Amino acid sequence: MGFLRQRKDGTTSLAIVVPNDGVTPGTNERPISLGVLCGKLTHGTGQLQGFREDRRNLTKTVKPLYYGAFGSYAPSYDSTFANLTKEESDLVYQTYGDETAVQYAE
Repeated sequence: MGFLRQRKDGTTSLAIVVPNDGVTPGTNERPISLGVLCGKLTHGTGQLQGFREDRRNLTKTVKPLYYGAFGSYAPSYDSTFANLTKEESDLVYQTYGDETAVQYAE
């Protein structure tokens, strides 16, 4: 549960009410606050910064190459930008069914 608090100088803050201080008795764990996650807001900021996923967390599958009907190449796969192996890519395709579903999952 939380409420907005407006001070006399015109600033507004969000106070979040939790039972006690959030520390579980007998442990040394502390809850993570919103201030720790996003840091201090700059003066005049009306909103929190948007979230952006780190590039290292994105999966890129191995893509099959097709050289046409008369190509003399055996089936091969392009792993230039992939960070999954061929077996892991096959598992992703088997799980999601087709290329469109895999793109939604990525």
